[in-house]
Amino acid sequence: MREFATAINLIFDLTMLVDINKYVREGQGEQLEFNKGFNNNTIISVVAIANRNGGKVLIGVSGLGEAKGVQLNKETIKSWINEISQATEPKLAVAVHAQRVEYGYVVIIDVPSPKIKPISAYGKYYLRSGSNNLPLSAHKITEMYLGSHGLNLEAVIASKNR
Repeated sequence: MREFATAINLIFDLTMLVDINKYVREGQGEQLEFNKGFNNNTIISVVAIANRNGGKVLIGVSGLGEAKGVQLNKETIKSWINEISQATEPKLAVAVHAQRVEYGYVVIIDVPSPKIKPISAYGKYYLRSGSNNLPLSAHKITEMYLGSHGLNLEAVIASKNR
């Protein structure tokens, strides 16, 4: 089993202010997702974004871009990181930052672009397209996996047919 390290960066004060409004103005897209709370769909978004090119998922921000915040503590963050790790294969390590807003915290999950792709969530594979998480076909899964190893699907098929 591949070893992995989880990066936990909990920010509960003003030592590292992130411009939440910058993300809100940018809007949701291939590298940015807004979620009111943390749930299974959050993990699917994390995987879809990782399989694209990495990005961020903001928890405590509505789909309309309103930074409402969520209530949390250090155990909540650790639990979310663990849930992401347990639901993904290969295990995906994320960095997490929390910033105080008027009614709680906005949690920023920094999603890496892993070297080996694709990553699955709950045994299924997803890719971010615009602001949507789309399931991957068997062909695309194979193509991504080979590509992450420096191989081309058509070249592999051609070498088998020789």
